This record gives sequence, structure tokens and C-alpha cells, in this order.
Amino acid sequence: MAGWQVQAAGVGRHAPSRSATGRARWRPLFELARLLFAEPSPAAVKHWLWRTGLIDSPELRLPMTGVSPALAGRLDAEIVRRGTLAAA
Repeated sequence: MAGWQVQAAGVGRHAPSRSATGRARWRPLFELARLLFAEPSPAAVKHWLWRTGLIDSPELRLPMTGVSPALAGRLDAEIVRRGTLAAA
């Protein structure tokens, strides 16, 4: 992109207060994304959805395997911390 095209598109131009607000909102989501993708499988995401009551089972089809016990513990702790645990 030429410089004038970047300016015309508004790229790089933003109010500092909006930028700070955006970063403040993104930070907790960034940490959650890192946790959900800590293992190379959808198991962590499915575990989160199951524990928060959004799906009925964390079951995966082969050849995928379930979330590791260590990551399951970290996910459960984060769910409790965020107050999103499904009612039993």
C-alpha cells in the first residue's frame, strides 16, 4: 500500500484512549486464548465448553485425544476464576 492509501484507509490513526481501552479488553482474552490453545488439539476448547455448560460432552473422535490432566486443571481453575462454571 502506498502511504496515501494507508492514510485513506485510516490505518495507524486512532484515538489513544480507544487504543488503551482495546488493549485492556484484549489482555484477558489473549491469556484465555493461550490457555485454550496450549495443546495441539481442540480438546481444551471442548473441555471449556463442556465445563461451562455449552456442550454436553468433551468427547473427541479418534485420532484426537482428550485434554491432559494438567491442562484440565488449569482450565477448571480459570473457569472458576472467571465465574463461568456451569451449574451442576
